[in-house]
Amino acid sequence: MHGKIPIKLELIKRGVLPQNDDLYPVCKVSAETIPHLFCHCYCAWKLWSKWCRVWKVCIVMPANVRELLFQWKNVGPKCLNSQVWMMSFFSFTWTIWKCRNETVFKGYKVDPDQIFDLCVVRLLWWCKARWPDGDWVTTDIISDPSRLKNVNLNKKHNGPTAWIAPALGKLKFNTYGAVNGSVGPAGIGGVLRDADSKILMYFSKALVNETQLRRNYWRY
Repeated sequence: MHGKIPIKLELIKRGVLPQNDDLYPVCKVSAETIPHLFCHCYCAWKLWSKWCRVWKVCIVMPANVRELLFQWKNVGPKCLNSQVWMMSFFSFTWTIWKCRNETVFKGYKVDPDQIFDLCVVRLLWWCKARWPDGDWVTTDIISDPSRLKNVNLNKKHNGPTAWIAPALGKLKFNTYGAVNGSVGPAGIGGVLRDADSKILMYFSKALVNETQLRRNYWRY
């Protein structure tokens, strides 16, 4: 936003890079300026365009990042999940910058589709941290990012979920584990019931800590 990130033209001004080393390493077509990096490079433009199509929003790429942010605020959806839309701006710009660094320092080969998926995953984890009570179904959102438009950010938990009996002739095995802190005492239990809710067997076991709890979950 303030034009001070260490892109090549800025490093040339500081005398860190030679004058002829100004090409953006992702496209190798234009000089690495902040507007080109975040707005005008084919890779960045493809990311923004694809994301806007998900939200059914049309934008005209402006001259610089500041104007893009201003436009982002004004063209976004006027709904509850407009907060997710705004957060996506920072998820995409941060991911573009991270991928640029991977290209410079590790020779990363840019694939816009993979970068788009990375942007969505990063946005999803940021959203889960910001709205921990949201109705986040990770696999569904990654496979269909448009679900982010309708996610309930503050899902209300209405107490315990009612037990649903299995189909006739089938059995259902429910397990539960609890731990007091990451290294505290833990326990695991389970019950096997039939379609008539009849308990056929159950178990419970005290464990030492969370590590043992994880192991026993897989064992049972």
